[in-house]
Amino acid sequence: CPNVSQYNPDRLVDLNDFHNVSFVVVVVFCSLPPPLFFFAGETESPKRIDCLPSNFLLNCRFMTSIGSKGSGTFIIPFMTAVCGLADRFTTLFLARVGVGVGEAALSPAAYSMIADMYPKKQLGLALSLYSAGVYVGAGLAFIIGGLSVQMALDMGPINLPMIGHIEGWRLIFFIIGLPGVLVALLMLTVREPVRRQSDAAPKGDSLSAVFRFIGTEPSTFLLHFIGYSLLGLVFNAIIAWAPTYFIRTYSMTAGEIGPLLGGLIFIFGGSGMIVGGIYSDFLRARGTIAAPLVSSRLAGICLLPICIAIPFAGSVSVSSFLFAGFFFFSAFPFGAAAVAIQLATPTHLRAQMSAVYLFVLNLAGIGFGPTVVALITDYGFQDTSRLGWSMAIVGAIAAPLGAVALHYAIRPFTETVKLREQEECAYYE
Repeated sequence: CPNVSQYNPDRLVDLNDFHNVSFVVVVVFCSLPPPLFFFAGETESPKRIDCLPSNFLLNCRFMTSIGSKGSGTFIIPFMTAVCGLADRFTTLFLARVGVGVGEAALSPAAYSMIADMYPKKQLGLALSLYSAGVYVGAGLAFIIGGLSVQMALDMGPINLPMIGHIEGWRLIFFIIGLPGVLVALLMLTVREPVRRQSDAAPKGDSLSAVFRFIGTEPSTFLLHFIGYSLLGLVFNAIIAWAPTYFIRTYSMTAGEIGPLLGGLIFIFGGSGMIVGGIYSDFLRARGTIAAPLVSSRLAGICLLPICIAIPFAGSVSVSSFLFAGFFFFSAFPFGAAAVAIQLATPTHLRAQMSAVYLFVLNLAGIGFGPTVVALITDYGFQDTSRLGWSMAIVGAIAAPLGAVALHYAIRPFTETVKLREQEECAYYE
Protein backbone atom coordinates (compact mmCIF):
# COMPACT_ATOMS: atom_id res chain seq x y z
CA CYS A 1 0.00 0.00 0.00
CA PRO A 2 1.65 3.26 -1.08
CA ASN A 3 0.08 5.17 1.81
CA VAL A 4 1.25 2.92 4.63
CA SER A 5 3.70 5.55 5.84
CA GLN A 6 0.81 7.95 6.47
CA TYR A 7 -0.71 5.71 9.14
CA ASN A 8 -0.08 6.27 12.83
CA PRO A 9 0.35 2.81 14.41
CA ASP A 10 -0.80 4.13 17.78
CA ARG A 11 -4.26 5.10 16.54
CA LEU A 12 -6.90 2.38 16.40
CA VAL A 13 -9.16 4.26 14.00
CA ASP A 14 -6.33 4.55 11.46
CA LEU A 15 -5.60 0.84 11.81
CA ASN A 16 -9.33 0.21 11.52
CA ASP A 17 -9.66 2.00 8.16
CA PHE A 18 -9.26 -1.21 6.18
CA HIS A 19 -11.84 -2.84 8.44
CA ASN A 20 -14.25 -0.03 7.58
CA VAL A 21 -13.77 -0.89 3.91
CA SER A 22 -14.14 -4.58 4.74
CA PHE A 23 -17.41 -3.70 6.47
CA VAL A 24 -18.82 -2.60 3.13
CA VAL A 25 -17.52 -5.77 1.49
CA VAL A 26 -18.96 -8.09 4.10
CA VAL A 27 -22.35 -6.42 4.34
CA VAL A 28 -22.91 -5.91 0.63
CA PHE A 29 -21.27 -8.99 -0.83
CA CYS A 30 -21.52 -11.47 2.02
CA SER A 31 -24.90 -10.59 3.47
CA LEU A 32 -26.94 -9.23 0.60
CA PRO A 33 -26.53 -12.07 -1.88
CA PRO A 34 -28.30 -14.72 0.25
CA PRO A 35 -31.70 -13.02 0.19
CA LEU A 36 -31.25 -12.42 -3.53
CA PHE A 37 -30.62 -16.01 -4.51
CA PHE A 38 -32.12 -18.13 -1.77
CA PHE A 39 -35.65 -17.49 -2.96
CA ALA A 40 -34.52 -19.68 -5.85
CA GLY A 41 -33.09 -22.24 -3.44
CA GLU A 42 -36.34 -22.70 -1.48
CA THR A 43 -38.37 -24.15 -4.37
CA GLU A 44 -38.92 -27.84 -5.16
CA SER A 45 -36.03 -27.79 -7.57
CA PRO A 46 -34.13 -30.75 -9.01
CA LYS A 47 -31.27 -32.05 -6.96
CA ARG A 48 -28.32 -30.21 -8.43
CA ILE A 49 -24.83 -29.59 -7.11
CA ASP A 50 -23.09 -26.66 -8.70
CA CYS A 51 -19.49 -25.61 -8.05
CA LEU A 52 -19.60 -22.30 -9.87
CA PRO A 53 -19.33 -18.95 -8.10
CA SER A 54 -22.74 -18.25 -6.61
CA ASN A 55 -22.97 -14.69 -7.95
CA PHE A 56 -23.04 -16.18 -11.47
CA LEU A 57 -26.15 -18.10 -10.48
CA LEU A 58 -28.25 -15.46 -8.77
CA ASN A 59 -31.00 -15.61 -11.36
CA CYS A 60 -30.93 -19.39 -11.90
CA ARG A 61 -34.20 -20.77 -10.57
CA PHE A 62 -32.79 -24.31 -10.51
CA MET A 63 -30.15 -23.38 -7.95
CA THR A 64 -30.96 -25.46 -4.87
CA SER A 65 -29.72 -25.41 -1.31
CA ILE A 66 -27.02 -27.92 -2.15
CA GLY A 67 -26.09 -26.00 -5.28
CA SER A 68 -25.52 -22.82 -3.33
CA LYS A 69 -23.55 -24.59 -0.62
CA GLY A 70 -21.45 -26.37 -3.23
CA SER A 71 -20.60 -23.14 -4.99
CA GLY A 72 -19.82 -21.45 -1.69
CA THR A 73 -17.50 -24.18 -0.47
CA PHE A 74 -15.55 -23.88 -3.71
CA ILE A 75 -15.28 -20.13 -4.09
CA ILE A 76 -14.24 -19.37 -0.49
CA PRO A 77 -10.90 -21.26 -0.58
CA PHE A 78 -10.31 -20.40 -4.24
CA MET A 79 -10.69 -16.65 -3.71
CA THR A 80 -8.63 -16.91 -0.51
CA ALA A 81 -5.77 -18.24 -2.59
CA VAL A 82 -6.34 -15.45 -5.13
CA CYS A 83 -5.66 -12.96 -2.32
CA GLY A 84 -2.08 -14.18 -2.38
CA LEU A 85 -1.74 -13.01 -5.99
CA ALA A 86 -3.00 -9.48 -5.33
CA ASP A 87 -0.60 -6.82 -6.57
CA ARG A 88 -2.60 -3.77 -5.48
CA PHE A 89 -5.37 -2.77 -3.11
CA THR A 90 -8.10 -3.09 -5.76
CA THR A 91 -7.16 -6.69 -6.56
CA LEU A 92 -7.09 -7.63 -2.88
CA PHE A 93 -10.40 -5.86 -2.34
CA LEU A 94 -12.09 -7.78 -5.17
CA ALA A 95 -10.64 -11.08 -3.98
CA ARG A 96 -12.08 -10.43 -0.54
CA VAL A 97 -15.41 -9.63 -2.19
CA GLY A 98 -15.22 -13.08 -3.77
CA VAL A 99 -14.65 -14.67 -0.38
CA GLY A 100 -17.70 -12.82 0.92
CA VAL A 101 -19.87 -14.02 -1.94
CA GLY A 102 -18.83 -17.60 -1.21
CA GLU A 103 -19.58 -17.22 2.47
CA ALA A 104 -23.02 -15.89 1.61
CA ALA A 105 -24.01 -19.20 0.07
CA LEU A 106 -23.38 -21.38 3.10
CA SER A 107 -25.44 -20.88 6.23
CA PRO A 108 -28.91 -19.96 4.88
CA ALA A 109 -28.94 -23.11 2.74
CA ALA A 110 -27.43 -25.23 5.52
CA TYR A 111 -29.97 -24.05 8.11
CA SER A 112 -32.87 -24.93 5.84
CA MET A 113 -31.41 -28.31 4.86
CA ILE A 114 -30.67 -29.30 8.46
CA ALA A 115 -34.19 -28.29 9.50
CA ASP A 116 -35.51 -30.82 6.95
CA MET A 117 -33.07 -33.54 7.98
CA TYR A 118 -33.63 -33.61 11.77
CA PRO A 119 -36.69 -33.61 14.04
CA LYS A 120 -37.41 -30.43 15.95
CA LYS A 121 -36.41 -31.99 19.27
CA GLN A 122 -32.86 -32.46 17.94
CA LEU A 123 -32.61 -29.26 15.90
CA GLY A 124 -30.66 -27.34 18.55
CA LEU A 125 -27.84 -29.86 18.65
CA ALA A 126 -27.84 -30.37 14.87
CA LEU A 127 -27.59 -26.67 14.02
CA SER A 128 -25.10 -26.06 16.83
CA LEU A 129 -22.81 -28.80 15.55
CA TYR A 130 -22.88 -27.17 12.12
CA SER A 131 -22.37 -23.68 13.55
CA ALA A 132 -19.54 -24.87 15.80
CA GLY A 133 -17.50 -25.14 12.62
CA VAL A 134 -17.24 -21.35 12.64
CA TYR A 135 -15.42 -21.40 15.98
CA VAL A 136 -13.36 -24.46 15.16
CA GLY A 137 -12.29 -22.76 11.93
CA ALA A 138 -11.66 -19.44 13.66
CA GLY A 139 -9.57 -21.18 16.31
CA LEU A 140 -7.49 -22.97 13.73
CA ALA A 141 -7.14 -19.71 11.81
CA PHE A 142 -5.66 -18.02 14.87
CA ILE A 143 -3.32 -20.93 15.54
CA ILE A 144 -2.20 -21.49 11.96
CA GLY A 145 -2.37 -17.80 11.10
CA GLY A 146 -0.29 -16.70 14.06
CA LEU A 147 2.38 -19.29 13.39
CA SER A 148 2.26 -18.60 9.64
CA VAL A 149 2.68 -14.86 10.12
CA GLN A 150 5.71 -15.45 12.30
CA MET A 151 7.06 -17.93 9.74
CA ALA A 152 6.47 -15.49 6.89
CA LEU A 153 8.27 -12.71 8.72
CA ASP A 154 11.24 -15.00 9.31
CA MET A 155 11.23 -16.49 5.82
CA GLY A 156 11.28 -13.38 3.64
CA PRO A 157 10.68 -13.48 -0.14
CA ILE A 158 10.59 -16.89 -1.87
CA ASN A 159 10.25 -18.31 -5.40
CA LEU A 160 7.35 -20.60 -6.33
CA PRO A 161 6.99 -22.64 -9.54
CA MET A 162 4.76 -20.94 -12.15
CA ILE A 163 4.20 -17.98 -9.83
CA GLY A 164 7.68 -16.65 -9.36
CA HIS A 165 9.07 -14.30 -6.72
CA ILE A 166 6.59 -13.57 -3.90
CA GLU A 167 6.73 -12.20 -0.38
CA GLY A 168 6.35 -14.67 2.47
CA TRP A 169 2.96 -13.33 3.56
CA ARG A 170 1.43 -14.30 0.19
CA LEU A 171 2.32 -17.94 0.79
CA ILE A 172 -0.07 -17.97 3.77
CA PHE A 173 -3.07 -17.45 1.48
CA PHE A 174 -1.98 -20.37 -0.73
CA ILE A 175 -1.43 -22.69 2.24
CA ILE A 176 -4.84 -21.89 3.70
CA GLY A 177 -6.85 -21.57 0.50
CA LEU A 178 -5.82 -24.25 -1.96
CA PRO A 179 -6.50 -27.35 0.19
CA GLY A 180 -10.03 -26.05 0.73
CA VAL A 181 -10.78 -26.41 -2.97
CA LEU A 182 -10.54 -30.18 -2.50
CA VAL A 183 -12.90 -30.01 0.46
CA ALA A 184 -15.54 -28.46 -1.82
CA LEU A 185 -15.72 -31.77 -3.68
CA LEU A 186 -17.25 -33.34 -0.56
CA MET A 187 -20.48 -31.48 -1.39
CA LEU A 188 -20.88 -33.89 -4.29
CA THR A 189 -21.67 -36.58 -1.70
CA VAL A 190 -24.48 -34.57 -0.04
CA ARG A 191 -28.04 -35.32 -1.07
CA GLU A 192 -30.93 -32.88 -1.03
CA PRO A 193 -33.21 -33.77 1.93
CA VAL A 194 -36.95 -34.22 1.49
CA ARG A 195 -38.61 -30.82 1.72
CA ARG A 196 -41.30 -30.64 4.38
CA GLN A 197 -44.62 -29.17 3.23
CA SER A 198 -43.08 -28.71 -0.22
CA ASP A 199 -46.45 -28.87 -1.94
CA ALA A 200 -47.60 -25.89 0.11
CA ALA A 201 -44.68 -23.70 -0.93
CA PRO A 202 -45.75 -20.95 -3.32
CA LYS A 203 -43.81 -20.80 -6.55
CA GLY A 204 -41.73 -17.76 -7.39
CA ASP A 205 -41.54 -16.13 -3.97
CA SER A 206 -39.54 -12.92 -3.99
CA LEU A 207 -37.56 -11.26 -1.24
CA SER A 208 -40.46 -8.87 -0.72
CA ALA A 209 -42.50 -11.85 0.53
CA VAL A 210 -40.06 -12.20 3.42
CA PHE A 211 -40.50 -8.60 4.48
CA ARG A 212 -44.28 -8.87 4.13
CA PHE A 213 -44.15 -11.91 6.39
CA ILE A 214 -41.98 -10.08 8.92
CA GLY A 215 -44.63 -7.37 8.89
CA THR A 216 -47.21 -9.92 10.06
CA GLU A 217 -45.02 -10.98 13.00
CA PRO A 218 -42.94 -7.85 13.72
CA SER A 219 -42.34 -8.39 17.43
CA THR A 220 -41.03 -11.92 16.94
CA PHE A 221 -38.52 -11.21 14.21
CA LEU A 222 -37.46 -7.64 14.98
CA LEU A 223 -36.72 -8.46 18.61
CA HIS A 224 -34.93 -11.62 17.49
CA PHE A 225 -32.76 -9.62 15.08
CA ILE A 226 -32.04 -6.91 17.65
CA GLY A 227 -31.19 -9.33 20.46
CA TYR A 228 -28.84 -11.54 18.50
CA SER A 229 -27.28 -8.60 16.66
CA LEU A 230 -26.32 -7.03 19.99
CA LEU A 231 -24.79 -10.31 21.16
CA GLY A 232 -22.99 -10.60 17.83
CA LEU A 233 -21.70 -7.07 18.22
CA VAL A 234 -20.15 -8.02 21.57
CA PHE A 235 -18.40 -11.04 20.09
CA ASN A 236 -17.02 -9.23 17.04
CA ALA A 237 -16.01 -6.14 19.01
CA ILE A 238 -13.90 -8.11 21.45
CA ILE A 239 -12.48 -10.83 19.22
CA ALA A 240 -11.34 -8.26 16.63
CA TRP A 241 -9.21 -6.43 19.21
CA ALA A 242 -8.22 -9.40 21.39
CA PRO A 243 -4.81 -9.87 19.70
CA THR A 244 -4.05 -6.14 20.00
CA TYR A 245 -5.15 -6.23 23.64
CA PHE A 246 -2.66 -9.00 24.46
CA ILE A 247 0.10 -7.30 22.48
CA ARG A 248 -0.33 -3.95 24.23
CA THR A 249 -1.08 -5.27 27.69
CA TYR A 250 1.39 -8.12 27.93
CA SER A 251 3.87 -7.38 25.08
CA MET A 252 3.16 -10.71 23.40
CA THR A 253 4.11 -11.55 19.82
CA ALA A 254 1.84 -12.74 17.01
CA GLY A 255 3.40 -16.19 17.25
CA GLU A 256 2.46 -16.37 20.95
CA ILE A 257 -1.03 -14.88 20.63
CA GLY A 258 -2.17 -17.09 17.74
CA PRO A 259 -1.96 -20.45 19.55
CA LEU A 260 -3.34 -18.95 22.77
CA LEU A 261 -6.45 -17.31 21.31
CA GLY A 262 -6.85 -20.03 18.72
CA GLY A 263 -6.90 -22.72 21.37
CA LEU A 264 -9.42 -20.80 23.47
CA ILE A 265 -11.73 -20.19 20.51
CA PHE A 266 -11.39 -23.78 19.29
CA ILE A 267 -12.11 -25.39 22.66
CA PHE A 268 -14.44 -22.97 24.43
CA GLY A 269 -16.11 -21.37 21.42
CA GLY A 270 -16.85 -24.74 19.83
CA SER A 271 -18.02 -26.31 23.09
CA GLY A 272 -20.10 -23.25 23.98
CA MET A 273 -21.94 -23.49 20.67
CA ILE A 274 -22.68 -27.20 21.15
CA VAL A 275 -23.69 -26.89 24.82
CA GLY A 276 -25.99 -24.00 23.90
CA GLY A 277 -27.74 -26.19 21.35
CA ILE A 278 -28.06 -29.07 23.79
CA TYR A 279 -29.47 -26.75 26.46
CA SER A 280 -32.00 -25.36 23.99
CA ASP A 281 -33.15 -28.90 23.12
CA PHE A 282 -33.32 -29.73 26.83
CA LEU A 283 -35.60 -26.77 27.52
CA ARG A 284 -37.81 -27.62 24.55
CA ALA A 285 -38.13 -31.23 25.73
CA ARG A 286 -39.38 -29.86 29.04
CA GLY A 287 -42.13 -27.92 27.28
CA THR A 288 -40.51 -24.50 26.80
CA ILE A 289 -41.62 -23.46 23.32
CA ALA A 290 -39.32 -20.41 23.30
CA ALA A 291 -36.35 -22.54 24.37
CA PRO A 292 -33.91 -20.98 21.85
CA LEU A 293 -34.57 -17.48 23.18
CA VAL A 294 -34.54 -18.53 26.84
CA SER A 295 -31.17 -20.25 26.48
CA SER A 296 -29.74 -17.29 24.54
CA ARG A 297 -30.94 -14.84 27.16
CA LEU A 298 -28.82 -16.71 29.71
CA ALA A 299 -25.74 -16.16 27.53
CA GLY A 300 -26.27 -12.40 27.47
CA ILE A 301 -26.56 -12.33 31.25
CA CYS A 302 -23.39 -14.38 31.75
CA LEU A 303 -21.38 -12.22 29.35
CA LEU A 304 -21.95 -9.08 31.43
CA PRO A 305 -19.60 -9.82 34.38
CA ILE A 306 -16.99 -11.35 32.07
CA CYS A 307 -16.81 -8.24 29.90
CA ILE A 308 -16.65 -5.93 32.91
CA ALA A 309 -13.71 -7.91 34.34
CA ILE A 310 -11.52 -7.70 31.20
CA PRO A 311 -9.62 -4.49 32.08
CA PHE A 312 -9.02 -5.68 35.64
CA ALA A 313 -7.08 -8.80 34.65
CA GLY A 314 -3.47 -8.40 35.73
CA SER A 315 -1.84 -11.37 34.06
CA VAL A 316 -1.96 -13.49 30.92
CA SER A 317 -3.42 -16.41 32.87
CA VAL A 318 -6.29 -14.35 34.30
CA SER A 319 -7.02 -12.78 30.91
CA SER A 320 -6.96 -16.23 29.32
CA PHE A 321 -9.45 -17.47 31.90
CA LEU A 322 -11.78 -14.54 31.17
CA PHE A 323 -11.51 -14.95 27.42
CA ALA A 324 -12.25 -18.67 27.77
CA GLY A 325 -15.52 -17.80 29.48
CA PHE A 326 -16.18 -15.06 26.95
CA PHE A 327 -15.75 -17.36 23.95
CA PHE A 328 -17.94 -20.02 25.59
CA PHE A 329 -20.89 -17.73 26.31
CA SER A 330 -20.53 -15.61 23.17
CA ALA A 331 -20.91 -18.79 21.08
CA PHE A 332 -23.61 -20.25 23.33
CA PRO A 333 -26.63 -18.47 21.75
CA PHE A 334 -26.02 -18.68 18.03
CA GLY A 335 -26.99 -22.29 17.34
CA ALA A 336 -30.26 -21.50 19.11
CA ALA A 337 -30.63 -18.33 17.04
CA ALA A 338 -30.72 -20.42 13.86
CA VAL A 339 -33.19 -22.84 15.47
CA ALA A 340 -35.52 -19.97 16.33
CA ILE A 341 -35.63 -18.84 12.70
CA GLN A 342 -36.46 -22.36 11.47
CA LEU A 343 -39.23 -22.82 14.03
CA ALA A 344 -40.91 -19.46 13.49
CA THR A 345 -40.74 -19.27 9.69
CA PRO A 346 -42.81 -21.12 7.06
CA THR A 347 -40.84 -23.79 5.23
CA HIS A 348 -40.71 -21.99 1.89
CA LEU A 349 -39.26 -18.82 3.48
CA ARG A 350 -36.70 -20.33 5.86
CA ALA A 351 -33.52 -19.82 3.84
CA GLN A 352 -34.54 -16.29 2.87
CA MET A 353 -35.36 -15.41 6.48
CA SER A 354 -32.04 -16.88 7.60
CA ALA A 355 -30.30 -14.72 5.00
CA VAL A 356 -32.03 -11.57 6.24
CA TYR A 357 -31.10 -12.48 9.81
CA LEU A 358 -27.45 -12.98 8.82
CA PHE A 359 -27.48 -9.67 6.97
CA VAL A 360 -28.60 -7.82 10.10
CA LEU A 361 -26.19 -9.81 12.28
CA ASN A 362 -23.24 -9.01 10.02
CA LEU A 363 -24.25 -5.39 9.70
CA ALA A 364 -24.28 -4.87 13.46
CA GLY A 365 -21.58 -7.29 14.54
CA ILE A 366 -18.87 -7.22 11.89
CA GLY A 367 -19.70 -3.74 10.66
CA PHE A 368 -19.99 -1.77 13.86
CA GLY A 369 -18.54 -3.88 16.69
CA PRO A 370 -14.79 -3.40 16.14
CA THR A 371 -15.27 0.18 14.97
CA VAL A 372 -17.12 1.17 18.16
CA VAL A 373 -14.23 -0.12 20.27
CA ALA A 374 -11.77 1.88 18.17
CA LEU A 375 -13.83 5.07 18.42
CA ILE A 376 -14.18 4.81 22.20
CA THR A 377 -10.44 4.25 22.59
CA ASP A 378 -9.34 7.04 20.24
CA TYR A 379 -11.96 9.70 20.88
CA GLY A 380 -13.28 8.75 24.31
CA PHE A 381 -10.20 7.77 26.28
CA GLN A 382 -7.70 9.18 23.75
CA ASP A 383 -5.32 6.57 25.10
CA THR A 384 -4.52 3.32 23.28
CA SER A 385 -3.53 1.66 26.55
CA ARG A 386 -7.23 1.81 27.59
CA LEU A 387 -8.26 -0.68 24.90
CA GLY A 388 -9.42 -3.17 27.54
CA TRP A 389 -11.75 -0.58 29.01
CA SER A 390 -13.27 0.13 25.61
CA MET A 391 -13.90 -3.57 25.06
CA ALA A 392 -15.48 -3.80 28.51
CA ILE A 393 -17.77 -0.82 27.88
CA VAL A 394 -19.09 -2.25 24.62
CA GLY A 395 -19.68 -5.66 26.18
CA ALA A 396 -21.23 -4.30 29.36
CA ILE A 397 -23.78 -2.28 27.36
CA ALA A 398 -24.59 -4.53 24.40
CA ALA A 399 -24.75 -7.92 26.16
CA PRO A 400 -27.48 -7.07 28.69
CA LEU A 401 -29.43 -5.10 26.07
CA GLY A 402 -29.35 -8.20 23.87
CA ALA A 403 -30.64 -10.30 26.76
CA VAL A 404 -33.45 -7.80 27.37
CA ALA A 405 -34.49 -7.83 23.71
CA LEU A 406 -34.61 -11.64 23.71
CA HIS A 407 -36.59 -11.61 26.96
CA TYR A 408 -39.29 -9.44 25.41
CA ALA A 409 -39.28 -11.61 22.28
CA ILE A 410 -40.24 -14.76 24.22
CA ARG A 411 -44.01 -14.18 24.31
CA PRO A 412 -44.52 -13.20 20.65
CA PHE A 413 -42.11 -15.93 19.56
CA THR A 414 -44.13 -18.53 21.48
CA GLU A 415 -47.33 -17.45 19.73
CA THR A 416 -45.60 -17.50 16.34
CA VAL A 417 -44.26 -21.03 16.83
CA LYS A 418 -47.69 -22.25 17.94
CA LEU A 419 -49.16 -20.79 14.74
CA ARG A 420 -46.52 -22.54 12.60
CA GLU A 421 -47.27 -25.84 14.35
CA GLN A 422 -51.00 -25.41 13.70
CA GLU A 423 -50.29 -24.75 10.02
CA GLU A 424 -48.12 -27.85 9.83
CA CYS A 425 -50.77 -30.02 11.48
CA ALA A 426 -53.43 -28.66 9.12
CA TYR A 427 -51.23 -29.44 6.13
CA TYR A 428 -50.68 -33.08 7.11
CA GLU A 429 -54.35 -33.55 7.93
